[in-house]
Amino acid sequence: MVQALLASRSTLYAEPALQAWSPNGASKINVKIQQLLKRFESTVPGAAEVVKEEVAALSNKKNTPTKPKSATPKPKKRKVVKSEDEESQVEFSEEN
Repeated sequence: MVQALLASRSTLYAEPALQAWSPNGASKINVKIQQLLKRFESTVPGAAEVVKEEVAALSNKKNTPTKPKSATPKPKKRKVVKSEDEESQVEFSEEN
């Protein structure tokens, strides 16, 4: 239940029925979610640990990069175009 609530926060923020509480960065909705989790922790034995684990797991997912960064960047491609008179050349850089 905790995982479902935390995972569906963006859906809650976009819910048309809750738009009246969304203008301030949805902080009112976020406060209500936190209140629900606190109430859950106080009424269900062992729920506090579950909430902490789920929040930590969600934070780890956010902080994990989706693409690993390569150690060395790829060199830029360069194209040299010569005009009719051989003295003037123009270089173009293209991103990969």
